[in-house]
Amino acid sequence: TIRLSTERRSSVTLHSRSSTMTVTHHQTISHHLKVLRQAGLLDCERRGTWVYYWVIPAALQQLSAVLLVEASSTAADVPQETAV
Repeated sequence: TIRLSTERRSSVTLHSRSSTMTVTHHQTISHHLKVLRQAGLLDCERRGTWVYYWVIPAALQQLSAVLLVEASSTAADVPQETAV
């Protein structure tokens, strides 16, 4: 499990949380971290050979709001079944 903090000082590296994973797992996780970074949900900083990642709280709040609106509108569109 990789835990990402909302505080920059509590950032994590991929290696620090996934030491038992294979190279393929590292590549997959790195790819997903890159996608999340490109989406603006994560930020990172390279320090030597390490890259430290952290969550951008405002971006997560915005995403949560969008998902809540979508979920509530989708729920309203779904017809309710009636028991017979």
